[in-house]
Amino acid sequence: MENFLTAGNHLASLNDESKIYSATGAGRIPWVSVQDIANVGFHALTSPQPLNTDLLILGPKLLTYDDLAEIFRSILNRKITYQELDEAGLAALHRRFGVPEEYARVLAGMDTAIKNGSEDRINEVVRRVTGREPRRFADFVEANKEGWSLSLHQP
Repeated sequence: MENFLTAGNHLASLNDESKIYSATGAGRIPWVSVQDIANVGFHALTSPQPLNTDLLILGPKLLTYDDLAEIFRSILNRKITYQELDEAGLAALHRRFGVPEEYARVLAGMDTAIKNGSEDRINEVVRRVTGREPRRFADFVEANKEGWSLSLHQP
């Protein structure tokens, strides 16, 4: 989730163009918050009983980029659109935002994998390990909506 606040490409495209770019198509992602990752890690490291298992930390709901655009639109009260790109177009966009070429290709390739279902999964790890519900994407956007102010990047 936090990539939308810290990654230059997501932050700039949201603030400067009111767009989200991806090559995931209708692929779904279980967006997870770094808070949930940290909470699971804390519990795993401080538990009196070792968990003795790998922990795949996933968010609570599968969302497409169209879903994300709608969440941003409803919370920020402005039109946010999802712009579908192909893998090469997304790699070029990443490079435009300063991502090194090889890493830009890797990131774009990950989107193609998502488009083909690689992230279409959820689980109960956050709830099972921490006893708390994982953070919803809408709650993340609501808590950080000032970070996507159009005025932040306009002269």
